[in-house]
Amino acid sequence: MAINIKFNTLGTPQILAIRLLLLASAYFITGKLGLLLPFFGTSITLIWLPTGIAVAALLRWGNIYWPAILAGAFATNLAIGSPPLLAASIALGNTIGPLLAANLLRKLAFHGEFDNARDILLLGMSAATGMVVSASGGVASLVLFNMLPVADVVTAWLSWWAGDLTGVLLAAPLLLNTSRAELAKLWEQRVEFLVWCLTMLAAGWGIFFLNNDANGNSLPLVFMILPLAVWSAMRFGVMGASLGLLLPVAIAAWATSLGLGPFYTPDARQGLFLLWLFLATYVLIGLIVVALQAGRMRAEEILRQSEADIRLLLTSVAEGIYGVDMQGRCTFINPPAMHLLGYQQESDLLGKQIHDLIHHTQADGTHYPATECRLYQSLRSHEDVHVDDEFFWRKDGSSFPVDYWSRPVRREGEVTGAVITFLDITERKRNEKALQVAQLHEAAALSELRVMLNTSGEGFWKIDMSGCIVEVNDAYCHITGYARDEVIGANVSRFEAIEQTPEEVVAHIRHVVEQGYDRFETKHRHHEGHLIDIEVTASFIEETNYLTVLLRDVTERKRIEEILRIAAITFDTQEAIVITDRDGNIMRVNQAFQDITGFRAEEVVGKNSRILQSGQHDPDFYRAMWSELLDTGKWVGEILDRRKNGDIYPKHMTITAVYDEHRQVTHYVAVSSDISQRKLDEQKIHQLAFYDPLTSLPNRRLLMDRMKQAFAVSMRSGQYGALMFLDLDHFKILNDTKGHDIGDLLLMEVAKRLGSSVRGTDTVARLGGDEFVVVLGSLGAIAEEAATKSKLVAEKVRAALSRPYLLGDNTHHTTPSIGIVLFRGHQDSLDNLFKHADTAMYQAKLAGRNAIRFYDPEMQAALAARSELEAELHQALEKQQFRLYYQIQVDSLRRPLGAEALLRWEHPERGLVAPMQFIPLTEETG
Repeated sequence: MAINIKFNTLGTPQILAIRLLLLASAYFITGKLGLLLPFFGTSITLIWLPTGIAVAALLRWGNIYWPAILAGAFATNLAIGSPPLLAASIALGNTIGPLLAANLLRKLAFHGEFDNARDILLLGMSAATGMVVSASGGVASLVLFNMLPVADVVTAWLSWWAGDLTGVLLAAPLLLNTSRAELAKLWEQRVEFLVWCLTMLAAGWGIFFLNNDANGNSLPLVFMILPLAVWSAMRFGVMGASLGLLLPVAIAAWATSLGLGPFYTPDARQGLFLLWLFLATYVLIGLIVVALQAGRMRAEEILRQSEADIRLLLTSVAEGIYGVDMQGRCTFINPPAMHLLGYQQESDLLGKQIHDLIHHTQADGTHYPATECRLYQSLRSHEDVHVDDEFFWRKDGSSFPVDYWSRPVRREGEVTGAVITFLDITERKRNEKALQVAQLHEAAALSELRVMLNTSGEGFWKIDMSGCIVEVNDAYCHITGYARDEVIGANVSRFEAIEQTPEEVVAHIRHVVEQGYDRFETKHRHHEGHLIDIEVTASFIEETNYLTVLLRDVTERKRIEEILRIAAITFDTQEAIVITDRDGNIMRVNQAFQDITGFRAEEVVGKNSRILQSGQHDPDFYRAMWSELLDTGKWVGEILDRRKNGDIYPKHMTITAVYDEHRQVTHYVAVSSDISQRKLDEQKIHQLAFYDPLTSLPNRRLLMDRMKQAFAVSMRSGQYGALMFLDLDHFKILNDTKGHDIGDLLLMEVAKRLGSSVRGTDTVARLGGDEFVVVLGSLGAIAEEAATKSKLVAEKVRAALSRPYLLGDNTHHTTPSIGIVLFRGHQDSLDNLFKHADTAMYQAKLAGRNAIRFYDPEMQAALAARSELEAELHQALEKQQFRLYYQIQVDSLRRPLGAEALLRWEHPERGLVAPMQFIPLTEETG
């Protein structure tokens, strides 16, 4: 119960009035009872409970209730015969003192649970301070009204102050912690509490009523009830302990007032002082034990939560982790380690010599004695040991290479064991072997190595002997945040946080060259300024005089190792994390989950993870997912989920089952990342790589793939296919006169008409410009039949493309020239097939355009001759092979009218070439 929550709750006027009356009455009644045992005169007692009631009321209800305290104090003093003015003066001091104490407690952020020594200290200090005012006001009033001799002022003041302080310590803890919840707890312990009360009554009755020793010899008997005070404080909390404290106080006070018990002595003041001293000690012991017990329970709860968090962390990381004692026996092991080693039950490993189970044999098959095991060096040397060239052995007898760290565990300065973290580095070893092979053929293999390194997530450098970087992969740029052009050409020292000068870098390079190879850990500077832990593997390639460097970001591994040392969990990551119970009910999510999905934590915690389903997967998908998860404890894959706003998005997710010591699933940890952008990028890349951006038809690359497929199908079926080349007649004129925008509109419309003119299984592609290709398949096993079918399709295409086109505000007419070649299987190469189709299309153009022609060998020969003639024609003008002749024109009377100019080509080998051979060719080629 925190007092800063409960005070100043006034309620309705009726409640206010009831509380005022109740407080005044309680003050008056307890005051009358307290004055039954006056210590000094008739107004001073060593136990003044009304002050404790007043402080508690002011803390719980607020300062507005001070009139009730004033009224109660005034009535109490009138009841013992004090004059009204004296009663009012004393009542004023009795009111100001509690007000001062309550306000001090509020300013000092006092909490009334009394679960720590600070609460007890604050209550005692504030009460002691406030009661200075109360005692001073009361004693001063008695002196002014001649009710107290000046000689007794000091004794009277101390008695008054001590009585008020004791009253606060007795009454305030009980009243501040009285609540329905506390009463419910005490009710649950009612049997034990009743036993305690009966025990205390019996002990108190025996000590204070049956014992009638007036000489004080039996005074030590009162300490027999101190164990009972500890019992109540340990078992019943603040409220139960406070009630328990009041019981012996009441018994002792009652017995003393009757002239009984060890505190009754001939000198009444001495007896009352001993009673006060005992009660104050009793109360303080009870409160201190309550605080210690609460602190112990709080520490136990923190320890339990810390142990649960550590266990959850150990089950969530990818690295295998286990511990050994000084004798090498396994003390704990996490699920990833058991999975890597092929074990299902922890009992197969716990308490056993771990070396004999997983580390017994060298890679070459020879026995590996435990006394030589480098893993145990950390136990002997008390230092961290790192090994990356040994093997662990699975339960089924297979082995795998590992990279492991053995770190000593210290308790109170003594090494008591070690914690080992290890990774299966099969993939890394494979990469390193590939790198060594690539050193012999670096120029040819570097691009393949770069792809491999990019996909593996490890950075790559190629550096020269001066330490300048000449090559870097995307993975390193991603790791450090630098752009590729920022890295290439820079010196290694720009990124190194340890070797910070080029001279230090060159010195290290010399070491690598001498050894041929080096592996070490360092730190690199990220583009944003922070440092990254990097594991470096450097090799010198003698043939190229360069160094190749693999750089692995081990920041996460370092972070996990640091977490294990300080027993804390890091839950902040760029990937979304969801922790559920065994039934899939969400228990916790991280900030990345909230950022990605739009759900706040309080909107999903306690709900089943099914609320995130997109509805895009059928039940079989989820059955397969849960089957794999239950069988293997892990599921990795891509899935579509739903954001809070209803958007469906793809994500890559890893779900890991968390087991207890009985191999029962207790939780599931799902780690996912939004891959929406990656999917869009892949789609764009695929579209750009295989499709024409203008018409969305397959481009040359995809066409070649489709042709290979068509060859394979034709080979299997024995049926003919056809390759059809076509281009648009006079397309260049349209482009030149109307512009490229109109030309593009025509090409897009031609693509649509081509697609609607062939079957869905056929392929329509654009090679560029106005050149299109159609691939027809399954045309029959007879060449004549295949030719007929392909010609029908060509006629259909020609008719479709010859229809008018509405291009903007203009109507345009065009026709295609189509060349066709048949194929079956791999009878001819793909390049030759394309040439033949192109030849046939050219013959269609020679035939006057808007024509269809099939390829034949004679056509190819004629085309070759024409191409040769065209090439020689381009050189004829330079070599001055043209001759100009003039032929006289005469009339019927043979009179000259003029002359006709005739151009002749005098070829050194062909002789005089006829005009009909080269004039049309000149007109076509320009």
